[in-house]
Amino acid sequence: MFNFYLLCRSWYAMVSWLQRQDFFSQYFVLVPGGCSWTDPMFLESQDDRIPSDLLQSHESETVFRNYVHILRLENRKME
Repeated sequence: MFNFYLLCRSWYAMVSWLQRQDFFSQYFVLVPGGCSWTDPMFLESQDDRIPSDLLQSHESETVFRNYVHILRLENRKME
């Protein structure tokens, strides 16, 4: 079911969905307003969670689109 959800949603819808999940704070750290994950405070931090503003990057969307493409190819093979 999760894969079907991925196939039918935009990257921005997926980010919104992720942010509403209970596990979000386990894997992502919220970046305070006006800061960026490239700030030394985050680069030198011992916190190994992913800075949440990274989800807004073009690269993150590209990774998502590539993954959806792979899922679609696998789905076609199974049909």
